[in-house]
Amino acid sequence: MLRARATARRGFAYQWLRNGAPVLGAVTAQLRFGGLTAAHGGEYACKASNRWGTAVSEAALLEVEEVGGEPFFVEHPR
Repeated sequence: MLRARATARRGFAYQWLRNGAPVLGAVTAQLRFGGLTAAHGGEYACKASNRWGTAVSEAALLEVEEVGGEPFFVEHPR
């Protein structure tokens, strides 16, 4: 999940961008991913806008490395 927070005197709308293009349906302060694959990788930024203007966040780079093979424990239950 990626999260952004903007502030303004009046309401505003969010739009997430991936490599500069809008992410379909990603219009809240949180961008959630399901079933991440390498195809989700890229630079993500969030745009907040209202009737007075628009602000775009700095981009965050998301890299997804797919690991194949049988599952293994990174940490065992305690």
